[in-house]
Amino acid sequence: MSAKTPSQASLPSSAARTPSRKKASGSPVGAPVIGQLIVVSATGEVLDEASKLANLVYGRDYSDRVSMSRAGLPATAVDTLAERLGLSRAKFVQALQLKSSTIERRLSTRQALSPAETDKLYRVEKVLARAAEVLEDEGAAKAWIQRDIRSLGGVSPLSLLDTEAGVDLVMDTLARIEYGIAA
Repeated sequence: MSAKTPSQASLPSSAARTPSRKKASGSPVGAPVIGQLIVVSATGEVLDEASKLANLVYGRDYSDRVSMSRAGLPATAVDTLAERLGLSRAKFVQALQLKSSTIERRLSTRQALSPAETDKLYRVEKVLARAAEVLEDEGAAKAWIQRDIRSLGGVSPLSLLDTEAGVDLVMDTLARIEYGIAA
């Protein structure tokens, strides 16, 4: 079994496993239907949004990550990640350049996020996990991702995660911090 990352170590054991996917029609008895996708762990447990986000970042198989990203996370994952960062939904959605009316509609109709919306959540989770690893503390990582950083042009890392170029810049800054280069 491979070593767990710091973020995985705090997750329930089912969250660290690669998920399987079942459509709502083939869902386990009593499983909640969120959008059209239910993610089930290798042991048959229905995963919550936090576990789905973790599996999207840390799944053992890249093809599983791609499939999950293409299928879209449940819209409630927006609230889960915003709450984890201590942000309101409105502030979180604005930072990622997501349309609030679209997110509201997806939440009210229990639709899954689009692949592009899911990808933005993936970016946040990936950077947050890396920041927690570099800073050796998830609380410090949550504060850092929201703080304006001089080397990022005076904006917060979170505000740059709506583009892949922004993610690259933030990850480069984390590498500089990790290796003691002025960031």
